[in-house]
Amino acid sequence: DYSQKYDEAIAAMEAARKQAEARPVIDEGAALGELADRYRSSDGTRNVEIDENGNIEITLESDVTFGSGKVDLTSKGKHSVRSIESLLTGQYADFKVRVEGHTDGEPLKKTRSLYEDNFGLGSRRALSVVRFLESEMGIDPTRLVSASRGEHEPVASNKTAEGRSKNRRVEIVVVIPRDEAVGMASVQAK
Repeated sequence: DYSQKYDEAIAAMEAARKQAEARPVIDEGAALGELADRYRSSDGTRNVEIDENGNIEITLESDVTFGSGKVDLTSKGKHSVRSIESLLTGQYADFKVRVEGHTDGEPLKKTRSLYEDNFGLGSRRALSVVRFLESEMGIDPTRLVSASRGEHEPVASNKTAEGRSKNRRVEIVVVIPRDEAVGMASVQAK
């Protein structure tokens, strides 16, 4: 009786090992990268990356989406945000969306009385995008979160005009639990 149960357990473990070996090996990083490539714009105005947690990060250059020191989306900015509508309403419609406003490191001068500092400017820009996603694109507001990073997460040096331009951006992050992101990527890789 004990010997039979032992043999059955060993046989079950062996069957599980063989089944695991038969599964294709998926390079998670490459599969997630391919997923991002599908949504990246060819004109360079929209960059899409998958972060280390499996979230989809869509970066829109602030120089395209907002006028200097402004918080209202330009017509090009609206077009840029609309260009990701299918991503937000299709396969990813069940996930939270975090909109982050980033600025360069230059202190505010003309708009200081309106926004106080870069953190305030980033906050107002993120909120502007959130309101557009809700009112113009019909995204459920319970999915939306706005946040400001101000000048605190630069992607380039603030010492050059080009670097400051890269730092002025809005990031729209589709927050995907890691297990689901890997699962989606592995389906795409097959």
